[in-house]
Amino acid sequence: MWEVEMNADTIRSVKKGFNFVLKCIIPYNVVVLKYQLMAKKQQAIRQERIDNVKAQPQTKPRTDFSYQEAIRFLSTTLNREPEQVQEGCIAETSLEYCTEFLVQRAHGKPMVGLHVGNFVGLSLAYLTDAILRIHPASVMISIDPNIPHRGIENPLSIVTALLTHFGLQEHNLILTGYTLEKSVSNDGYIFNDYDPVSRFQEEQSCEQQLERLACLMPGGFDFCMIDGNHEENYLRREVELMAGLLKADGLMFLDDVTPQWEGVANVFHHFDHEHYEKLGTDWRVGVIRKKG
Repeated sequence: MWEVEMNADTIRSVKKGFNFVLKCIIPYNVVVLKYQLMAKKQQAIRQERIDNVKAQPQTKPRTDFSYQEAIRFLSTTLNREPEQVQEGCIAETSLEYCTEFLVQRAHGKPMVGLHVGNFVGLSLAYLTDAILRIHPASVMISIDPNIPHRGIENPLSIVTALLTHFGLQEHNLILTGYTLEKSVSNDGYIFNDYDPVSRFQEEQSCEQQLERLACLMPGGFDFCMIDGNHEENYLRREVELMAGLLKADGLMFLDDVTPQWEGVANVFHHFDHEHYEKLGTDWRVGVIRKKG
């Protein structure tokens, strides 16, 4: 064993000596030139790959939005039945109901909307398309913590895929975080063996996004859709903060004002009358106007 180690050491010594001799024989400038040529070759290869990417269309052009096409896309992407996808999303009839209010108040001007709780992005994409039809300079801002929801590990990746599918991605600004403090996901329900209570400490995202947004854009929103945390006190505080975010005569849409979600229904039916006025509801979404 000792002899083998000596042989190995001898080989290494010979190689080291040989390299030293080569360095002494070959001029330094030749060595530098060699590495410069190698670097230029690698740079040319890298630039060619980048140019090939740039030659491809960078932004998918906007295409006509279809609720059913969105369901089909999400069903394929998530490998779920269409009915399963639609379970966690706002119904098309309710979104049409909301859009009617937007059209009545837009007067053809650009709109800025706020969407709370994105899930897989169906209502976000729908409303983005709706306000772009009103004016092409309209913008949607949304807030979502991007934590596991209804069995989907990374909802944001699905949201961006859907927006890109319809060419809506450049009209959206997505804030990743909780509107208020950190809260239990899935409203505490277990989906696909994912227990949000036992996994609470593992879920991480930014917090207090509404307050930070109010500092940047006070009174800057024409409307907001709230479809996030359904806990009554949490939602009530979100509604209170919206008073500083919405423009005068701005609209607030509350999803799930149904007997199934008693807390949400309570907030809708017992809101702050000093700042808000109830405009109506379909079977699912409630509409409130901020007083001027």
